[in-house]
Amino acid sequence: VLAALFLPGVKALAAPVVIHDSGRTRPLAPYYAAITPERHPAHPGGTDQARPGLHRYLPVRTPGMSPGRVRRRSLKRTPIKPLFVIGSDALSRRWLATYRDQLMRLGATGVLVQAETVEDLRAIERIGRGLTITPVAGADIARNLGLRHYPALVSREGIEQ
Repeated sequence: VLAALFLPGVKALAAPVVIHDSGRTRPLAPYYAAITPERHPAHPGGTDQARPGLHRYLPVRTPGMSPGRVRRRSLKRTPIKPLFVIGSDALSRRWLATYRDQLMRLGATGVLVQAETVEDLRAIERIGRGLTITPVAGADIARNLGLRHYPALVSREGIEQ
C-alpha cells in the first residue's frame, strides 16, 4: 500500500482505522439524510412547475414535535453547519419571515418537519426564498437534540428560537 502512494494514477484503498471509540460515537448518516434533498421524478400530471415531484414529500409529520416555545440552551456537540427546524404552521412562518436574512448570512439549512399540502410547501418556499429547506420527518433530529418544539435554530451557539 505504501508503494501505491508514490505511483501516479494508483489509488490505495483501505478501511478506516478506529483509533479511539468512546462508546458514544453516533453515525452521521441520519444528519446528512435530514439535510440532503432527494431528487424525485416529475409529478405525473406536471402540475408543479417549480419543484417536480413535490407531492411525494407529503404529508410530512413528526410525532412528538409541535409548534411552541424553545428554551435557549447550549449543546455538548454542535453541528458543523447551522440547521433550523420549522413546520408550516403560523408560528414557523412568522419566525422564518423574521429571521430569513439572518439564516441566509449564517448559511443555515432548513428542515421542514410538518407540512400537509403542496401549498404548505410552496408557502414555506416563498417565505424562505434563497434558503435550502428540505421536507423530512424529524424524529431522529428531535431525539438527538432533545427538541419537542419548533421553530428552532441549532448552531455553534446551541439551540435557540
